[in-house]
Amino acid sequence: MLLNELMPVYDVVERHRTLVSAAPRVVFRAIREADLSGGPLTRLLLAARAIPAAAIAFARSPRAARAEWRTRRSEPARGMRLADFERAGFRIVAEREPEELLIGLLGKFWTARGGLCHDVTAADFAAGPPAGYALAGWSFSVAPGPDDRSELRTETRVWCAPDARAKFRAYWLLVRPGSGLIRRAMLRAIRRVAERQALAVLVVASCAFGVQAASPEHTPAELTGTWRGTSTCTDKVAAPACRDEVVVYDFLAGDKPGVVKWKADKIVNGKREPMGEIELAYDTAEACWIADLETPRGRFVWCLAVDGAHLTGTGWTMPGRKIVRKADARKD
Repeated sequence: MLLNELMPVYDVVERHRTLVSAAPRVVFRAIREADLSGGPLTRLLLAARAIPAAAIAFARSPRAARAEWRTRRSEPARGMRLADFERAGFRIVAEREPEELLIGLLGKFWTARGGLCHDVTAADFAAGPPAGYALAGWSFSVAPGPDDRSELRTETRVWCAPDARAKFRAYWLLVRPGSGLIRRAMLRAIRRVAERQALAVLVVASCAFGVQAASPEHTPAELTGTWRGTSTCTDKVAAPACRDEVVVYDFLAGDKPGVVKWKADKIVNGKREPMGEIELAYDTAEACWIADLETPRGRFVWCLAVDGAHLTGTGWTMPGRKIVRKADARKD
């Protein structure tokens, strides 16, 4: 578990879970797609969490506090997806798709603006919170559950610097009840999106089965051709030698049915430089094309998914399934 690895020490913790009638990969994808503001009640609770800090700010400077309130009131209400939280200063510091992602947040949460630091990395978890700050780790995890369902969990841990512990505990005492309601509402929002997507897949599959003979859903034809894009590093702690690359991928039908040959090049000084060749095969459990290879640094797995002319890929190290690369390419 990423939280146990990166944040074994903490001052407060909060955990919630729910069961979802969808496969783990569908649930994991829904974490990014769901509206985490969850509706009017959750938005009200999110606003209520700011009341203690706002009261302190008003006591210090009524004029500045009123100006801040007018600015926020003028902003239109809208949904909040994970990408919106990232823009607000939350950072995904580690990820094991499709099992878990960990969001990091460093700040002075009890102050009017939160005092957020926007460049939180896994290294901050190893170093601990600096003086005057609190470090939060907020995870979403997915695991197989009973009756072909998935268990979706969220856990929040906060680790305080000694001189910030009393301030945070006073703040936490006020916001914790609403914090629990917010997290449960987020889990419900993710569950709705995942179950809606799972149902849509079943409907499409049922319709397809009724009008045509069964055929492989994923064939080498969806990959074959030339693709151009990028391969970027996602975890420099787990893979310190990793470098971002501009890439060209050529895919050809393999010698065996259902197998694809993958020739990967990177662009160096405007020229293609070979990186290697490997074979892929479609894995229905992972819902992607899998390439499993041994490197001088250990075992590495690529998972490539195709959506029309758009290819996305995730690369992880084994054991541990630590995601260290993401690929994004378009077909010529």
